[in-house]
Amino acid sequence: MRQKVFAKNIIIIGIILTAVFLSRQPYFIQKGSFWIARGQQIGAEYQQKLSDWFKAGIYPSLSSEAEKRGGMLAEEAQKQKDNVLKRIWNKIRNYFSGKVYETFGTEVE
Repeated sequence: MRQKVFAKNIIIIGIILTAVFLSRQPYFIQKGSFWIARGQQIGAEYQQKLSDWFKAGIYPSLSSEAEKRGGMLAEEAQKQKDNVLKRIWNKIRNYFSGKVYETFGTEVE
């Protein structure tokens, strides 16, 4: 079992190294640039199709759901922000009240 996996990996590494070596040869540079341009063209077509599909099928349902829940999210975000600010203020107040107590020996409320 391990020998099969090892042989398979060696073959894959050999193919990759051959492709790298050949891609650096002057003859294959022209051919490679053709295939790269063709791949970019095909990739752009697929990207446009995917973008159109997303805009037609997915985005409307997501945007309507976001509008429904947007108010709840904004409210929860405001609540969390207020909680953080309260905690920060309490820590600052406790720090300075401790410093006042150390300096003057009096409790600060």
